[in-house]
Amino acid sequence: MPTWRFSTLSVNVVTSNAGQIVGIGENDAGVWAMSSYGRLFQSTGGPFNEVLALKETDGSAYQPSDFVIASSGRMFIVTTRWVGSCASDCANQANWTFDDHNVAATALRSLCVVDDNHVLALGETGSGNEGVAYRWTGTELNLNVIPLAVDSPGRCVKSVHGDFIIPGQNGVLRYEPGLQSFTSSSSTSQLTWRYAGSVDGHEWIFASGPRIAEEVGSVWTDTQYINGQNTIRAVIGASPTLVWGFGGAMSSSSQKLWKFDGTRWSAVTPDLSGFYQVHVAFKAGDGTIYFGGESAILEVGMGRAVLR
Repeated sequence: MPTWRFSTLSVNVVTSNAGQIVGIGENDAGVWAMSSYGRLFQSTGGPFNEVLALKETDGSAYQPSDFVIASSGRMFIVTTRWVGSCASDCANQANWTFDDHNVAATALRSLCVVDDNHVLALGETGSGNEGVAYRWTGTELNLNVIPLAVDSPGRCVKSVHGDFIIPGQNGVLRYEPGLQSFTSSSSTSQLTWRYAGSVDGHEWIFASGPRIAEEVGSVWTDTQYINGQNTIRAVIGASPTLVWGFGGAMSSSSQKLWKFDGTRWSAVTPDLSGFYQVHVAFKAGDGTIYFGGESAILEVGMGRAVLR
């Protein structure tokens, strides 16, 4: 079981002003992280080093909002307009391909990655933030829009059952890859749910507060509300009865590590000065847990906790 020693931590940035870490993943070449400024970082057992800054043709930086590595090792990113992918040697921009959805008034936000040829890019469109999805076919985006039954879709999370949870305004979608179908579930609170977490025996969605709902049958039912503690944004399970989450304000003030003990969530640490804007968590094959924040990555291994 990891030992958490936050009282002794100091913050080591991956690169100054790197931007928010929007995704962390792993393939045979190491553990990778992508920032909101299109900067790609790699760790092969030590610190994360910047290996690439993705640039558009006009020289401006790509600005991803999500980054996922498929089981094959292929990398995917999504920006407001683009879906990008790279199969190998991804520190070289020449090996990245990008496809522009070119749909007016549509902003892409998140990815559901099933495999190299089955990816959904989620976003919203119009004044009502209606949820939409586009299918990546392996080479390009299919521009036949897929309407979603929730507005303002949040970050897509793969569940322990192999389907995908898509939180949104006043409800939640589940995407079943085998059937290529969506199932809509209601929530007992009419809120915009932004984040989700899944471990054996428990699945949650999170909104500000933090307000926490767990799926009971086909309804997401409120289980906790802790006033003034902001939102849990990143969840990862060490076991079904030991689950970690990170959340708090968008600034460095009031950042909290959260622990689920099999029954309830509770905050277990004081503020971690300088580590904030946490939105992603990842568990590597060796059991190491990573949280991605603003220009920094919190790494938790067996018997240690360090900020990279």
